[in-house]
Amino acid sequence: TKCKMKSDALRFLNEFSEQKESELEVKHISLEQFIQEYQDYVKHNLSIKYFNDVRTTFYRVKETFGDIPLSKINPYQLEQFLTATYKDSKFAAKHHFNNLRSAFNKAVQWGYLTISPMQKIKSPKVPKNNPSFLNEIQLQQILGKETNETLKEIYCFAFFTGMRLAEIAYLKWNQISLKERN
Repeated sequence: TKCKMKSDALRFLNEFSEQKESELEVKHISLEQFIQEYQDYVKHNLSIKYFNDVRTTFYRVKETFGDIPLSKINPYQLEQFLTATYKDSKFAAKHHFNNLRSAFNKAVQWGYLTISPMQKIKSPKVPKNNPSFLNEIQLQQILGKETNETLKEIYCFAFFTGMRLAEIAYLKWNQISLKERN
């Protein structure tokens, strides 16, 4: 127990016994049954966008694992699934990781698992998107195709000042200094 005092050791033993008893009370459920229950939960409690994302994740999971007992899914299998997905799409792998982590945490909460197999799996790294910028040639191409003169002026103003549309829309004359050019 790594305890020096008998009272600490007895407390540890009591907690350990309770934990072992709770592990024995795990409800056995198939992956298919869990997917159905979890999707029902998400559909009625969370957004439709998240529901569709979860449905896509579990479609791929079911396709990969088949209908096995939920308790038979292990971290190695899930890492292999995420690695295969990562090769195709880094962003999809990150979405699947987040969805699976939430689902398996819910499975633990509902008593279907004692520990989440996602607990020790690291989240896939997703590359950061750098903002893209137009150059003057691209601006000229856009201006050449735009017929509305007001929009052309807004595009030029935004390009040369770096301001966003909302900033341009709420700009007041007293905020402009022609002498200082800012």
